[in-house]
Amino acid sequence: MSKLSRKSIAATLFFDHGMEYSRAVLVYRLGGSTFKVSVHKIDGPSFETMSSVYHRHLGGNDFNQRVVDHLLLAHKNSTGQDLSSDHKFLLRLGSEVEKAKRVLSVQDRVRIEIESLHPGVQGLSEQLTRSRFEDLNMDLFSKTITAIDQAIKDSGVYTKNDIQDIMFSGGSTNIPFLQSAIREYFGRHTRYHGSNHPESTVVLGAAKLSHWDRDELRYSDFVCCMGNIRQTFGIETAGGMMFEYIDHKPGLDINKIPSGRASLLWVRNTDE
Repeated sequence: MSKLSRKSIAATLFFDHGMEYSRAVLVYRLGGSTFKVSVHKIDGPSFETMSSVYHRHLGGNDFNQRVVDHLLLAHKNSTGQDLSSDHKFLLRLGSEVEKAKRVLSVQDRVRIEIESLHPGVQGLSEQLTRSRFEDLNMDLFSKTITAIDQAIKDSGVYTKNDIQDIMFSGGSTNIPFLQSAIREYFGRHTRYHGSNHPESTVVLGAAKLSHWDRDELRYSDFVCCMGNIRQTFGIETAGGMMFEYIDHKPGLDINKIPSGRASLLWVRNTDE
């Protein structure tokens, strides 16, 4: 049997669900191109998504582009050469900026150097500090904190003081400023998970889920996931009509599909 899981759910499954008491968990998932923050209620084996806020174009690629634009302008100001339309140079610069961003997670400064790729074109050599990187992206970082506020508010039942666990997921959560800002926002009463290897939490959580066999699980190991179904699921019938099998509704327990949906459909083969 195949199992489907959202990334935020898989990330949360990364850490233990054996606790008996009810608790609120916030998943902060920031990858290369997308950002999502979601609030979940865990009560023993039950797992319910209370709310989520999603940004389709917010992530590490956007942070990199801010640095690329900054370096192109600095190079133009110092040499008078505009390389913003040199695709070969831009590809190389983008790769070097990604490497520099990773270095800035453990060091406070890094030098980005690219040799001349064309005759008569001067190479690039610029120092980038962690503080400069943060300044270039501060408005984008702030959007993620605002999204946390919104997700907690949308849950309808929690305040930030109710959040007991934070799960970091996605490589961009390695950025020290973001981890510090989130820890400052929630305070010391909150536990933090996945901050050492946030890029692996989804994969490890999904692996944990795929390993489970319902016939071999103890009740204390079983996780029942309830999430927000964003759209109705169904199949196309004759005449192009849709037969709705799972209705669109928030907080739907996929293990409790209404029995009335288990209907018999007659399918006509139009080739006969």
